[in-house]
Amino acid sequence: VTDGQVHLLQSRPVTVAGRKEFCRNERGGKYVLFKPLVENFTDPLTPLAANLLLQMPAAGVFVLIGGRVYFDLDKVRLLVPFKLTDPQLAQLLYLSGEGLPAELRIAPARLPVTVVVGLAVSLAMSNVYARSAHLPHDFMDGFRRRAESVDRDQGFGVLETWRELFIGSSLIGTLSAPLGDQPMVVNASAIRYFVWLALLKKILRRYLPDLPPDSLGLLTSGSEGVLSAETGRRIWSLAVAAKRIDAVRRLLVEHPLESVLPALRATPEASDFVRQFDDFLAVFGHRAFKEFELKSPRWEEDPAPVLGMVRNYLLVETDPAAHERTVAARRAELRRTIEAGLAHRPLERALGLRTRLVRYVADRVKYFATLRENSRFYWVMAAHIVRKKILRLEAELIARGRLKCRDDIFYLAWDEIEKLRADTLGWLDVEDRIAERRREYVRLSKVTPPRTIGIAPAGPAVTAETDDAGGTVLRGQSASSGRCEGIARVILDPAQDIELKPGEVLVAPYTDPAWTPLFLMAGAAVVEVGSFLSHAGTVAREFGLPCVVDVPECSSRIRTGDRLLVDGDAGLVRILK
Repeated sequence: VTDGQVHLLQSRPVTVAGRKEFCRNERGGKYVLFKPLVENFTDPLTPLAANLLLQMPAAGVFVLIGGRVYFDLDKVRLLVPFKLTDPQLAQLLYLSGEGLPAELRIAPARLPVTVVVGLAVSLAMSNVYARSAHLPHDFMDGFRRRAESVDRDQGFGVLETWRELFIGSSLIGTLSAPLGDQPMVVNASAIRYFVWLALLKKILRRYLPDLPPDSLGLLTSGSEGVLSAETGRRIWSLAVAAKRIDAVRRLLVEHPLESVLPALRATPEASDFVRQFDDFLAVFGHRAFKEFELKSPRWEEDPAPVLGMVRNYLLVETDPAAHERTVAARRAELRRTIEAGLAHRPLERALGLRTRLVRYVADRVKYFATLRENSRFYWVMAAHIVRKKILRLEAELIARGRLKCRDDIFYLAWDEIEKLRADTLGWLDVEDRIAERRREYVRLSKVTPPRTIGIAPAGPAVTAETDDAGGTVLRGQSASSGRCEGIARVILDPAQDIELKPGEVLVAPYTDPAWTPLFLMAGAAVVEVGSFLSHAGTVAREFGLPCVVDVPECSSRIRTGDRLLVDGDAGLVRILK
């Protein structure tokens, strides 16, 4: 608006914005990308989200570069008692064993620090470890009531809510409070599944070296009560309900997603479906795509993505439950194979010690994997409560003229927000910095963050090669075994693009639990960032879906329509045509 005249300006993507270098690294530091975060979304964090996230315990070993969280290699090295080169330590921090020496040598100078820190952490966490070793799947259900109570309590501001639901008020409080009130602590304690998984691999190699490649995935999947997997099943049941009512099916197929819910609420025949949909949102409405980012709208606020997935299921004739039954049958057959393979000695036939050992260790892996997935479900709920507090604060600042546009608050640091509330800063003081940070956010969103900064690349130099038939082969890591040939469907943002046909190969830059419903329809999954124990791998194994992760640049090298052969056993993806 200029001199009372309104001008309408064209808005378009700035296509050259991503050509600048990621960062200058003027201090010459050495940094490794924090993989557990980037596995869930590759976009940069907004300033406010990063500001709050880096208040977490142990945040001193992290640094924010280009909106992404990186390990500070020099600080982490002080805690690692082994002699490793920079590239080897980077591989270890990036959750990859490639490039590590077969035998690790102790670094005596750093051993005392490691022992002291290790003992301190062990003593602090031993109470939590003991209490979280054997818990029912629903032990955190009461956290919803606690989160809602904090939401209603006006005495809890944004920062107080963050500390109350994420960090805890004190170490003594953490050790004495019920674990059901501490999803972040439970999530941290579930990291033990690394140890149990390594033990299971060693046992299988020792006693059953001839098992098929998918054995590890089958043994560590099939858990009861995995909430992220239940999300997909509940959306499928919504589609089944919609198919039974012509008016509901017609509205979902023909109406724009943004306006279909009001139309459904105004249609008497749709009342049962609407009630079922509201029940779904009451349980899963705190979830979102890119749910680590506080700026991301939750399904409770914008249910269009969920309705889009329901519509997607309506347009196909398939039954995910049938596939799950097939996988369950394979799992049962594997158990019989293991029992037969171990029972060749009389003592084993009589006592079944090795069989019970395999079963126990596999159950421990499944337990801690489920604990990790489900605790995340609840601390995302905590993030939802923090977001609601932020939005109320933003509405207050807009009403007072301190802010002008929705979502501007996410581009400010917390101390700047406090100064706006205290009237020591005004709109004119923050207007330019918000605009600049929004532009920088767009630029950084177009840049793929490097795995390492200031050291040799942590990944292999060659990630693609040509096979004998002239096709392109992309290398990654196996997250779920099996082989599948199918047409590629590249999905960069499921909030905008959720069209996936049964049997197509889902190709994505990352996945988080909100992507789970897509796994029910896919024939296989190929993911740019991930690991065996990432969300993509965990859910793929639950559904018996071949999955290859950590495939660099797969979402740009592969195009929708390409025919792929996904080899989940070898961790390879072949572009056939």
